[in-house]
Amino acid sequence: MAARAIEVSNPGPAHGLQMIRDAAAGLLDPGLAGMIAAAAAAAKNQPVVLRESLERALAGGFPKEQAWATPAVVLISRGQAVSERLAEALIEVYGEPDPGPAFDGTFDKDATLAYFQKYFDGIPPRIQLLADRSQQAFEGYTLMHRLGLREGALPPVSVELILCGINGSEFQTEFVKIHADAARRMGATEDQLFGALLSIIPIAGAAAWPGAATALLS
Repeated sequence: MAARAIEVSNPGPAHGLQMIRDAAAGLLDPGLAGMIAAAAAAAKNQPVVLRESLERALAGGFPKEQAWATPAVVLISRGQAVSERLAEALIEVYGEPDPGPAFDGTFDKDATLAYFQKYFDGIPPRIQLLADRSQQAFEGYTLMHRLGLREGALPPVSVELILCGINGSEFQTEFVKIHADAARRMGATEDQLFGALLSIIPIAGAAAWPGAATALLS
């Protein structure tokens, strides 16, 4: 009802917003564009937009298994409450999840450091600090990162585009750049990156674009 009222009272701006949304879907798989918007809407606590975005993801053919891998991406990016917010909406739109693969309990510190070396193209001090100060925290962080971002059902490119969208929606230029660079290493095109960050303008407004553009151009 509110969206319709805005369309009636401000038809030009409302049409402009839809044009941006359509442009994003034209540069990306439409289902992925919807899921990027959904993850950003969960982070911004926008339940109506979250539901609408998930419905677009479903209509665009975004697979259920990949949809249910997305809360793990959100979990490491924005924490438990935001991840649960997304999961609640997923239950409504996609239905209950199927069981995921069991964790076998193994951990290899050297292999994990090599993983982070490859992911970040060098081990950031914040990762090394975890490894040096708390084995338990380092293992926990690794499980969230590696199994959530690289070994889940979502293709790594999709993971990084979703993270670009979440961070872009919250004006985190540095982290947009980190994940844009990771997406490029995974084979993302500039059109895909551009589309991912266009996807969040309906969520965060045009104020999100300067930081997003800076990250893409740097």
